[in-house]
Amino acid sequence: MAIGWFVGGPVPLLVGLLLGGNLALLIGVVVFVAAGQG
Repeated sequence: MAIGWFVGGPVPLLVGLLLGGNLALLIGVVVFVAAGQG
């Protein structure tokens, strides 16, 4: 389940994106999560 994956491991996901330097992708994930919670 994609929802459970996001809820279960947002921190490792964000850390991986930060280490990868994919700022645009990071922003996209933040917006996706915010939209999901909204």
